[in-house]
Amino acid sequence: MNITKREQSKLNAVITIEVSTKDVEKNVEIVLKNYRKEASLPGFRKGNIPISVIEKKYKTAVIADEVNKLVNSSLQKYLETEKIKFLGNPIPFDNENIDWKSDNFIFNFELGLSPKINLKFPNRKPITRYNILADDNFINQELIKLQKQYGKIVPSNEVSSSSEFLASITYDGNENNKDVTFSYEEIKSKKVKKELNKINSIKEFNFSSKSLFYDDNAFLRFFGDVPKSPINFKLFVKEHNQRIPCDLNQEFFDKIFGGGKVKSIKDCKKELKNNYENHFKNQSKQKFLNDMTERLIDNTKFSLPKDFLVKWLFKTSKNKITMDEAASEYLKIEKGIRYQLIESSIIEENKIEISTNNIKAYVRENIEKQMLIYGRKNISEIELNNIVKRLMDNQDEVKRVYSQILNEKIYEIFNEKGKFKSKSISYDNFIKISKKN
Repeated sequence: MNITKREQSKLNAVITIEVSTKDVEKNVEIVLKNYRKEASLPGFRKGNIPISVIEKKYKTAVIADEVNKLVNSSLQKYLETEKIKFLGNPIPFDNENIDWKSDNFIFNFELGLSPKINLKFPNRKPITRYNILADDNFINQELIKLQKQYGKIVPSNEVSSSSEFLASITYDGNENNKDVTFSYEEIKSKKVKKELNKINSIKEFNFSSKSLFYDDNAFLRFFGDVPKSPINFKLFVKEHNQRIPCDLNQEFFDKIFGGGKVKSIKDCKKELKNNYENHFKNQSKQKFLNDMTERLIDNTKFSLPKDFLVKWLFKTSKNKITMDEAASEYLKIEKGIRYQLIESSIIEENKIEISTNNIKAYVRENIEKQMLIYGRKNISEIELNNIVKRLMDNQDEVKRVYSQILNEKIYEIFNEKGKFKSKSISYDNFIKISKKN
């Protein structure tokens, strides 16, 4: 067997694998002997069929199977051994009309090569890193929400801003009635609010989802993951309640912060401010990562083997698509490919390694932090190890934690090599800026 690589350009290459029947004759012999033991043919007892008959009937097919196995395994081993960086998967070509009765076979594979990348961190126009503040207005609003959350729910005949509803909805594509809860404050549509004000005389309403809610989360709660085009739906109100906020007293403070930790409204607001601003640090960090990544993608110029990738998308698509559709799909994923290559380059240049032990330690640390939040200071080593093991056995969880650790390491590198400026901003203004981007 012989394997050669022929570069057609900096981004394209052809791998040629030459195989002879001698390379697979031992495996072919073993397979045919097993066939002889198990095969059933008219005129012969099982296990007593002459090997010449078995060869005549099965040998060509077995050769083809064993040669293909050898070619595929050898190709993967060659790419790994030679440390060839490529995109997508090798595409076979001119391999359709092979004469399997021959003694020698030639296989060709087209390869899209990864480009060399020279990372260009932004150093002219600085990127803004936000210090997100929980201002007085935000804290007051959140305090009101908490008072409602821990308040009482009582039946009501009068619709107001504190009204809450339990209703069933039906709409096209949803065969069964679905129960949903929502508050009057979530509703954006003035028309819908006007109709809900008639709750004493009407229990059933016909609405459109157009401009229904302020928040996308409410839309998802109602309709699930469906297109956001207007949905006509019928709503039947089962319950109408009022939520009466609880008082700002010691009982409330103890429920929120734990017994005796906070004893005044002033301290309550101070504690909320600290908690929220610590939470906002993660949002600020993520935006900085996103903005730096976007700038890095824009600054770092390199070519991709576009024609190869379009062909690869065309050949590997689960659904039958045209080359034009494959080209359109490529345009959708090109930016993602560029970032993956940039991320790989960052990992390689900075020798970032994340082991299973690193992931396990990270998981353990976060569990301990969460336990402290819920007031569990003395969790046993056995219980802790069991929780860690359960999470480590979940591959999706392991991948998620790996991404978290990697993002933190990349964040540190961006901090070191990127140019940025700091700016303090209220949470509301931060959300407005984030939505614009």
